[in-house]
Amino acid sequence: MVQGRLSITTRAALVHYALQLLHIDPYSLHVKPEAQQIIIENMNDIKDYLFE
Repeated sequence: MVQGRLSITTRAALVHYALQLLHIDPYSLHVKPEAQQIIIENMNDIKDYLFE
């Protein structure tokens, strides 16, 4: 972790599974910070690799 940010590198095909392991729901990004303290900073870059 550098400056409060954690960078995770994964293959495109595994993006959805990596988010599942971290218990991050990419479809509910507007939750309270108390409920989900991790955010996806590059959502536009990974949205093509998420399952619908």
